[in-house]
Amino acid sequence: MGGASVKARGTARTNPVDGSLEARVVALEANFKHIEREIQCTEERLEKEIEKVGEAVRKEEADRNVHVSAIAKQLETYSTSGLDYELAGVCWVLFGQAFGSFPSEIAAALQRLLG
Repeated sequence: MGGASVKARGTARTNPVDGSLEARVVALEANFKHIEREIQCTEERLEKEIEKVGEAVRKEEADRNVHVSAIAKQLETYSTSGLDYELAGVCWVLFGQAFGSFPSEIAAALQRLLG
């Protein structure tokens, strides 16, 4: 289901009653006041929008920090809990390299020890 919204803005303008200089000055002053009010409303709207965006950025930053710390904890858990397996793997690699590289020398040494 979709939603619809409508926004509208209007401006007011005062026209001079007649073409005299005094009427034109009065109309200009009234128009100036309208412009000041419009600027003030625009500033208030922009300040509210800036506040909304700032709040959204702060919320996103807080959420991101929570996720980053959770990922850091997971990485720490994985790296420290797997340390025993890594050490065992290194021992097996060294053992395999030693027995794979020098089989005849090791066999001769074992024969002398056992025999």
